[in-house]
Amino acid sequence: MGDDLDDLSDLVKDLSEAVQLAATDLAGSLSWLRFTADTHWGYHADDLIRHLNFVVAYGAATEQD
Repeated sequence: MGDDLDDLSDLVKDLSEAVQLAATDLAGSLSWLRFTADTHWGYHADDLIRHLNFVVAYGAATEQD
């Protein structure tokens, strides 16, 4: 499982780029969002979901180095 802050940072970066692109090219923004979901931030979202499921199941967050 990757570092949670790295996962969140990558999600914010890719989603922010899609929002900025939407101001000038909505279709391009949606394409960018789909492409990056399939190739990059979707994996980070999956990692975060797994981590949150672990936290819920065991009641506490783990320390990450």
